Amino acid sequence: MELSSQKVRLLAPENDPLKIGMGWTVPDLGKPQIMVESTFGDSHPGSAHLDKLTQQAVEAVNAHGGKAARYFATDMCD
Repeated sequence: MELSSQKVRLLAPENDPLKIGMGWTVPDLGKPQIMVESTFGDSHPGSAHLDKLTQQAVEAVNAHGGKAARYFATDMCD
């Protein structure tokens, strides 16, 4: 099965060095890349706890052979 994240690497080769600059390793680049998005932040006090849940999701993805990247939006409609 060809992963979408690997197709994107062919279309946007600048992403690899940017991810390495974020602390990813070369082997990480070949893993399934999973976006974990959250509304965590100070702009919505009711979402202050979501950082902990986001971290748990990232750890689960990484523990099962993927590489997670955290993304944050101020609101789900973003």
